[in-house]
Amino acid sequence: MRILYIARSSIPSRWANSIQVMRMCQAFSQASVELELVLPFRYSALLRQPMNVFKLRQYYGVDFYFPIRFLPGPYIIRKTFTIDWFSRQAQWYAKLRHAHIVYTRTLKLAAVLVKQGLSVVVECHEYEFFRDNGDLSLLAQIADSALLKLIVVISEGLKRLYIEFGFPENKILVAHDGVDLSSLRASQDITFRSELGIPDTAPLICYTGKLAADRGLDLLIEAAAIIEEAYFVVIGGSPPEVQTWQRLAAAKKVSNVRFVGFVAPGEVAKYTLTSDVLVAPYTTRIPTVNVASPLKLFEYMATRRPIVVSSLPTIREVVTDRYDAILVEPDSVDALVEGLRYALTPAARQIGENAYRTVQKYTWQSRAHNILNALLPMHN
Repeated sequence: MRILYIARSSIPSRWANSIQVMRMCQAFSQASVELELVLPFRYSALLRQPMNVFKLRQYYGVDFYFPIRFLPGPYIIRKTFTIDWFSRQAQWYAKLRHAHIVYTRTLKLAAVLVKQGLSVVVECHEYEFFRDNGDLSLLAQIADSALLKLIVVISEGLKRLYIEFGFPENKILVAHDGVDLSSLRASQDITFRSELGIPDTAPLICYTGKLAADRGLDLLIEAAAIIEEAYFVVIGGSPPEVQTWQRLAAAKKVSNVRFVGFVAPGEVAKYTLTSDVLVAPYTTRIPTVNVASPLKLFEYMATRRPIVVSSLPTIREVVTDRYDAILVEPDSVDALVEGLRYALTPAARQIGENAYRTVQKYTWQSRAHNILNALLPMHN
């Protein structure tokens, strides 16, 4: 099978969608699929991080078994025009390549390609945004076409919303995000502790990801003020975001939180594998709270560390409280503190081991196989 994966993602970038695209392309290739990834060439990436453009394997911490085609676009022009430009080029390129399947996360492009006679798989990670901007309505116009092979969604909650919108259930496949277990290397490197002034013997609690206000970092800072014996390391964010949270911690006189800033995806394990507990205090303010399948959860589970995570509907699709995660009430400092204190006890170590067993079925490789298995009867 030949798959042309067309993505509007900025690669390289800090965004989770770029990691997801690269991991899935690698997983498809490992499943003996002849795959080519098509991306917009972004001059800004070349200007801001030229070395990463030429060292994608090192940046993402993965091996690549597929070619990448960058389609050039206008240098400086408004964003919407740039997106439309890439979509037109991608349509032309897809027809030129004669792939068996075009795989994309762009709903408008999927609708156009089906109308042009190409077989398409579309992967969807959102609902309200696509509904409000008209993308879902465009996709619905070709939902009954035999050329729309599959709609891949990332949670059962998202599947229910698409069915309610009118999409045929037999075309929707739930495939949570995943993790590449082979990319995690056991690490005893604790040099960052000394760099950050953290004693080697102190309990270490780690957060990785966005530094947006709806990720619960304010709750984490308040929890750190209460759990004074532990140190908290926060990975991610731009320099201005890091400074904002550092000022908040300083204002609250919290000294046991260290903000590291952005770390390349291939280097994150240096921190997670040398931490004692991993935390994701998601709040109910996240716009995709009822449909998201966060990459962070699966990456955490692969470390064998106890995980403290907010008890949200899509999280409960994957893990069970006090078996393979410690689920806590979202938006509550008291619940977060209780969960973190339990995670630091010897009894919680088994939770980390159970999480590692659970995540075996949530690898990128198993995700790719599930999608391909769903496609094969249609392709044949």
